Amino acid sequence: MLDKDGGRVIFFEGTYTNMFSGNNDQTPRYNYNQIMYKLDLSDPRLRLSAIRRPSAASR
Repeated sequence: MLDKDGGRVIFFEGTYTNMFSGNNDQTPRYNYNQIMYKLDLSDPRLRLSAIRRPSAASR
């Protein structure tokens, strides 16, 4: 199960690798580690700002 609270909290996995980062300073002992992330979609910091439509004058 990769979600909780009806999908408000999701979990996803990513692979950390420094091979494709372009960073010259590699993170020691962390190449190709699996990392599980938790994202709370109800966090207000994730809200998108309102989409502004162009006004009639700018068309």
